[in-house]
Amino acid sequence: MAARRPMIIYASLSLSGKTLIDYLKKQTYKDDQDYSGERLNEMRNPSGMKGTFSMDAIELNHHVQMPLLGMGVFQVTDYGLCKRSILTALNIGYRLIDTAACYEKEGAEGEAVKECGISRKEVFLTFKMKIQDAGYDKTMRSFEKTLKNLQRDYLNLYLIHMPYRDCYGSWRAMEELYQAGKIKTIGV
Repeated sequence: MAARRPMIIYASLSLSGKTLIDYLKKQTYKDDQDYSGERLNEMRNPSGMKGTFSMDAIELNHHVQMPLLGMGVFQVTDYGLCKRSILTALNIGYRLIDTAACYEKEGAEGEAVKECGISRKEVFLTFKMKIQDAGYDKTMRSFEKTLKNLQRDYLNLYLIHMPYRDCYGSWRAMEELYQAGKIKTIGV
């Protein structure tokens, strides 16, 4: 089965008349492709695109600024494609990465954010917990696993993906994680 291209949340954003979707459709992805050095610099200013775009943001609770445009990796089944897609998005200006535990791509996302050369403070990570991880104890355990897999020490936004089962226990755990500085803001 062929890997699906990444789902990207976007508006009518234009980069010199081309959207990120148009750019990604033209890319050829190879597992052994080098995404460091010269290739990474080329991605930062790809042919036919003049620089990167600036990103508008909205203020959430706790004075957290969230970019209005982001990239999601739902249905990207290939690990390498996921990582390369995130690197491409980050290097042309995207700053929000949206993912969930059920997508099982935390490793690729963590590697991409680590390798992109962009300060962690500039990358907004949104993560949604699995329904099966509802409840206080399960939420605490799954959150620590998520941080380890993403190779990060905090998340910008942590969400209850679907409010089933013990979502009240999950919310209490998320409030504690927020108080500990491991999450910048929380939601459902």
